[in-house]
Amino acid sequence: NRVPNDVLSGNVQQTMEGLPSLFVLMGDKDEIVPLQSVLDWFDAVPLSSDNGEKMLTVLKGAGHGFFHERLKENKKKKTAFDHLFEYLNRCAKKDFE
Repeated sequence: NRVPNDVLSGNVQQTMEGLPSLFVLMGDKDEIVPLQSVLDWFDAVPLSSDNGEKMLTVLKGAGHGFFHERLKENKKKKTAFDHLFEYLNRCAKKDFE
């Protein structure tokens, strides 16, 4: 599992240096990338600007390929695209403030 090693080594800061904003979608049932690894990685990523926006959204019941999964059990759940558009809307509003 490479994510914790990158966080511990400080490689995240070097690799992500200069990133203005960050949006991450993660499924809580991801069988490939452990949720805690993503949480640790996300917390370690620096942004290049105080105006930058960091957002991590965990989709309940979603696995690694959630863009291709159909979460049928609850039609009221937000889709990955709903979360993405909310994030982009927030970033756009900041640009015009």
